[in-house]
Amino acid sequence: MEYVDLGLPSGTKWAICNIGAAFPSHAGIDYLRDEATIVAKQQGGCLPTKTDLVELIDNCLWKEIDQNGMKGFCVIGRNGNSIYLSADHGRGDIWLSDIGSVGEEDVPYLAIYVDADKESSSWIPMEINEKCAVRLVLK
Repeated sequence: MEYVDLGLPSGTKWAICNIGAAFPSHAGIDYLRDEATIVAKQQGGCLPTKTDLVELIDNCLWKEIDQNGMKGFCVIGRNGNSIYLSADHGRGDIWLSDIGSVGEEDVPYLAIYVDADKESSSWIPMEINEKCAVRLVLK
């Protein structure tokens, strides 16, 4: 797995592709949270936390683009390096990862949802049997 330094304050690096994707514009494989945790360890990375995702949103410029016919975002770090996040579910949204319960949240699983059309993001509660694409981080 190849990672990119986006110049984030924490030093966290983001994978260039979702798990199971050959290219950044490919969706990769959708995983249950437990499956994603196992695969992340096998790949030498980890699932992003809510803090990681908020840092990515707050510290990078997000530009909506099409890459190989796939709608998504070019996420550009302060150092000029970038990653591409595809709208892999065809609805104009991006599920980066299910990240488990966070802080005082009551729901067991969360995912971030970025809507390319509305240029907004929100946290989505996930059912235990729901799957999503996973983008790893390296700390």
